[in-house]
Amino acid sequence: MTTVGTRHPRVIDLAGVRAVPLGLLLLAAVARAAPPETVVVVTDDPGFARAADEVFRAAGVLAVRVGDLAPPAIADVTGASRELADGEHATAAVMLVFGGDGATLIAYDRGVDRALMRVLPVRAPLGPRESAEAAHMARTMLRALRVTPELDLPLPHPQEALAIRAQTAAAQLAAPAAVSDGRDPGVLAVALGGGLRAGAPGAATGASGTVQLIWRPDALGLAVTASLARAAAVEAAAFTGTASDAAGALTARLAIRPAPRWGLAGEAGLALHRVHLTGALSGTPVDVARLDPAIRIGAAAMFVASRRLSAGLAVWADGLLVRQDYRVANQRILAVPVAQLALDVTILARVL
Repeated sequence: MTTVGTRHPRVIDLAGVRAVPLGLLLLAAVARAAPPETVVVVTDDPGFARAADEVFRAAGVLAVRVGDLAPPAIADVTGASRELADGEHATAAVMLVFGGDGATLIAYDRGVDRALMRVLPVRAPLGPRESAEAAHMARTMLRALRVTPELDLPLPHPQEALAIRAQTAAAQLAAPAAVSDGRDPGVLAVALGGGLRAGAPGAATGASGTVQLIWRPDALGLAVTASLARAAAVEAAAFTGTASDAAGALTARLAIRPAPRWGLAGEAGLALHRVHLTGALSGTPVDVARLDPAIRIGAAAMFVASRRLSAGLAVWADGLLVRQDYRVANQRILAVPVAQLALDVTILARVL
């Protein structure tokens, strides 16, 4: 490595539609949360840009790609990197510059105002393995800048180096390093939501709540969802009672990150609704429950507030495969709509 630079100092029945404004307030509060650390990534190689985003996101850092910049002169790497980081309000910058004989990887940390450069024997475009190796190398170079900023000091004596390594190993055992080991933190997430459901039995619209367990929330994964609509009054001829609809779903889920702080997700799978009808018909008690299978599709738009927390809006549409008519003594009491649509304000927390 070559150093360049100058030294400077679950869901409960919701009480009416008031859950929606409360959810919006929670969303606004999350949106005002302090943004995570940002590193600027300058490259013309899309594979390296994607790999850098994954590697830094795993460490709780947002990678913001900046393109169409001329490569800095070797003599002014530190100044150009400083200007780039300040322009994006970032704490670091990473540049991958391609030349005739390979590529030069530059890592700059604003805190110590220094840059490291390393020549890589690769050519554009980088393959998946080369992109991942270069991205991990950039993160390691930034960590080296922060942990050992005094790179112009003379080399330590071999015995002194042994003592330094022993002290570093002991410190890592006592307190794990702040930099992730590269594993994506988004293995398991829980999402809570509240909003409105249209087409619920017994009501045109009603309040509903949702809890969702998501495996791999930031990539292709699975989601298990449970939701409950507020019980609605049902009145038909001589019948008086209530209808409730609880649903469970298993869906495939695909999440993408079109921008550093915004995520989109789509879902598709199967759902099962349990419609429960209770009441009395001409004085005779009625208690009927049926299971209605359905096809579910959904989508969500989320604001990424931090490494662990996101918030946004989610919508689901269920198409029941069988239209259910509830009859007692040949009298229709309730007809369940074929389609249901739910809109929720959602908060997602990554727990693993």
